[in-house]
Amino acid sequence: MNDGNEGTSDFVIPTDAVDTANSLTSLCGARTYAITDSSNVAVTTWAVITDHASTAGSKTLTIKTSLYPDAITTSTKSITLTVTSTLTDWSGATASTTNIVVTITRLVCNCNRMMWVAPTT
Repeated sequence: MNDGNEGTSDFVIPTDAVDTANSLTSLCGARTYAITDSSNVAVTTWAVITDHASTAGSKTLTIKTSLYPDAITTSTKSITLTVTSTLTDWSGATASTTNIVVTITRLVCNCNRMMWVAPTT
């Protein structure tokens, strides 16, 4: 996606072994999602997971490049995010993690055609 833009990706909430074995959905309850960067620092502003606007059982990952904290100084920048899913009501359950690579393409303004015309008084 281009620097300054917003992109989204929808995904279905992953199933777990209990649901799969019993042909059920969400038997173990709600899930909590956390996003961290490659330094294991929480990402809370420019990458967020929300409930899907119209599809139950789905989530939306939104990337807001305008809120990315560092300047994009190369033609593209790839950032690896780790999304961790845990069961909210079961603190002893093993968390599930997925890595997602986000690539931001730098946009460069070409100001050669800008001209200033001095106003007349």
